[in-house]
Amino acid sequence: MTDNHNPQGYWTFLVILTFNLLFFCYISFVHPGVVGVDKPKQEQGQNK
Repeated sequence: MTDNHNPQGYWTFLVILTFNLLFFCYISFVHPGVVGVDKPKQEQGQNK
């Protein structure tokens, strides 16, 4: 019996899946965020 799966596509899928998971963890837990986005607009207006 022959093996009909695509080994290059399988490894590409695994590499991209790993990259996506690492990127998600970085954005969620490591990245400090964007300045000025963490406060609602009402609070920003009161500080001016």
